[in-house]
Amino acid sequence: MKSPDKTVRDAYEAWLKTARRNGLEAATLKAYRSHAHIHIEPRMGDRFLTDLSRSDIRDFMDELLDDGVSRALTRKVMVSLRSILSEAVEREWMAANVGLEVKMKRSKRGTEERIIPTKDEIRTILEHAPESHRALLVTAIFTGMRVSELRGLTWKHVDLDRGVIFVRQRADEQGKLGAPKSRAGVRDIPMAPMVKNTLASWKQEAPESAMDLVFPNSV
Repeated sequence: MKSPDKTVRDAYEAWLKTARRNGLEAATLKAYRSHAHIHIEPRMGDRFLTDLSRSDIRDFMDELLDDGVSRALTRKVMVSLRSILSEAVEREWMAANVGLEVKMKRSKRGTEERIIPTKDEIRTILEHAPESHRALLVTAIFTGMRVSELRGLTWKHVDLDRGVIFVRQRADEQGKLGAPKSRAGVRDIPMAPMVKNTLASWKQEAPESAMDLVFPNSV
């Protein structure tokens, strides 16, 4: 049975509680709260769930884009909003998820525009980086590893003899280790000579870590 007095705010508060009970990582919960508190709550937190239409959800998405929110972030916020409405449907606070059919059309190029630094800009970044962060930056730039993967990288997964980094785990902002999110995240990355030489030097200087982390204090 639908509950005419329940609002979007009620739904996202219930959704966040469910996410915590399901043991989601702290970084994921932080992103969810950001989507809800910064983007969803101010625009439609007081709206009654039973009054929402597909047109309302489309207007919400368009408003995000018109306010300068990037397409990438808007897409993530929309995923969160659909999940919030699914929570409401499961609790019988609304009859159907009106956000499921509202999709963002691809840009004409089909992909998000990315700003990629030039070789000179990369050189400048590395030249001005603190020595304690240089190995981290070199590894990040020339391997494409994610921040969470760099946090969770241990020396046993760095084969300096073969010149390979084995991505087998990641760590959240609190340092909790876990497996990569997908099968594609488990991979072997060949090291460019610059990465190999930099890590070999860093291994002699890196702070000690009880977990044998490559970058214990840098990410």
